[in-house]
Amino acid sequence: MVKKGYIFTTDALIALSIIVLTLIVASSVYFHKASSITGRTYFSEDLIDVLSDMKINETDNTYVNSLITSGVITNLDNSVLEQIGEFWAEGQQEIAVNIFGNLSAGLIPKNYAYGLWIDDELLYARNTTAEKNLITSKSMISGISKNKTRVGYNARAFARKTRKNTNLIVKGDVISSSVRKPGGGNNLNEVRVTYKVNLPNDATIIDAYWFIEAAWTDNKFKAYINDVHIPGSDASGSKLLTDLESYVNPGENEILVVFRYGSGGQEGGDDGASHFVVEYSTDEMNTLQDLTRKYFGEVISNCSIRYKKPVFALNEINSMRVSLNAVGTTARLWYIIDGIEYNLSTKNITMNQAEWTDYEIKSTMEAEGINYSDLTGKYFWFVVDIDEYHSLEEFGAGRKIFSGSYVDVDFELTKEVYGHIDLTRVVPVYAYSDAELGDFYRNVEWRYDLSTNDTDLMALDSQFAWLYRSGTNPDQEVISNSNSLYEHPPNPLITELARFGFTQEVGGLIDGENSYKLLFGAGYGISPFNSLVDYTILIKGMVPYGQTFPTKELAVDNAVQRLQEVLGDFINATEIENETISIPEVPSMWGPAIAEVRTWH
Repeated sequence: MVKKGYIFTTDALIALSIIVLTLIVASSVYFHKASSITGRTYFSEDLIDVLSDMKINETDNTYVNSLITSGVITNLDNSVLEQIGEFWAEGQQEIAVNIFGNLSAGLIPKNYAYGLWIDDELLYARNTTAEKNLITSKSMISGISKNKTRVGYNARAFARKTRKNTNLIVKGDVISSSVRKPGGGNNLNEVRVTYKVNLPNDATIIDAYWFIEAAWTDNKFKAYINDVHIPGSDASGSKLLTDLESYVNPGENEILVVFRYGSGGQEGGDDGASHFVVEYSTDEMNTLQDLTRKYFGEVISNCSIRYKKPVFALNEINSMRVSLNAVGTTARLWYIIDGIEYNLSTKNITMNQAEWTDYEIKSTMEAEGINYSDLTGKYFWFVVDIDEYHSLEEFGAGRKIFSGSYVDVDFELTKEVYGHIDLTRVVPVYAYSDAELGDFYRNVEWRYDLSTNDTDLMALDSQFAWLYRSGTNPDQEVISNSNSLYEHPPNPLITELARFGFTQEVGGLIDGENSYKLLFGAGYGISPFNSLVDYTILIKGMVPYGQTFPTKELAVDNAVQRLQEVLGDFINATEIENETISIPEVPSMWGPAIAEVRTWH
């Protein structure tokens, strides 16, 4: 082991000049020395030089070596004075005193008293006689302060397990089938519409409600959940059923509405404004429904069936396919974009199957001047007719669309959907004005808060109970904040504005309160009470490294706090994993502390 030797000088202005010059040259960012000499001896200055310049692993001291071996001392690049200062700052004063005492005992003559102070706090003193011929030498140690370490800590936090409160919303499609004979009166047909409600197996049901709106306002209907008739559901036109949580189970559920003839309405079925909402809690972080495969509900009727399936693509479409599992003779597929209808083709139903490939769909659309890119971030509709459709028919053969039927819409996800925690919330209506008729209004607004810094809006979705006066040509405008998303004119009039949605990029969303408005001219209205607006946000289940703290505990506490702020009020992290990093030599964090050696007779 190489040892450094130091000569204890006793005299002269020449020596003083050399020492002062040496101190000036040796000054650095971390150490600034100032000596106050009241006598002709330099023991204090030489001792503080030793403490400042010697590395802790160069001491060849039994006590210090034991601290290194046991892991108490970990930074071997520390000077002795830095190491003493760290133990003092961390409240381990006994170790600091023992290091200084062990290393200084043979350096100061026995006839001298001496001691070490840090920030005027006495750590060690040999002899306590009255101070005469006092000599002091000081050294500044950056990054040292009482009860703080010289090493800084950063932490990040991951939510490994969570419990979230979210909503599952099953929106009804536009479905109709005849319930009236061509000559008038009840044809005795019942239109049975069933949707699946799939919840996580660990779900705790908090609340459930169901709004049902029939295709015609006079339609009679009754409702069932898991084959259990819901008391009070026998109604006509529309009905809001509340407090249904006791009928809903974790896992798979089925909701059924049986529509029938009322007092003259031609068709029974769902007008597309019906919705079933379940609020629940779960440990599952990802509860998104299939984003690219849109399933049909099950429909059973003894007349021809018309099923309008809304489709919304979050990004540019790569391909589409329609697969129909049905009972009937023929199936016609057509589609609606911005209120305009386009025919695709009619096929025979063979072995209960009919299918339209991507080539068929794409080539037909392109022949109409429509590209897949035109459909990005907007609603359009595929419409299926089982047998030639008539709104007035006699009771006939059984027809059926099975729930295994679907529309495949393949597109690339631009967001890391499956690496996040999804959360779906219902937006309450904010304001409505300018009544069109009854509960239908021309101006309706919703407002909702978003933190665009911490979350991504996957989509805002809306389902409207709408009213259109036949023969009118009302203005229509959909606005997100200051962005006009759809406007008629110049775009076509949408007579059945049952759905509308947009992504974060299209909606021009801001951090804080956002506004979503519908504005109509005379002849069109929306019921704010029976319409539904909801959004799904994606929340990262982690926070990155944050600011620097003096202890791991404070850094971890900060990371956990930041994580919970990101998760918000509806997600609780039940298991958190933390990672910390240490940042050595952080002189700008705090300090400096002043170490002082005093010697006296």
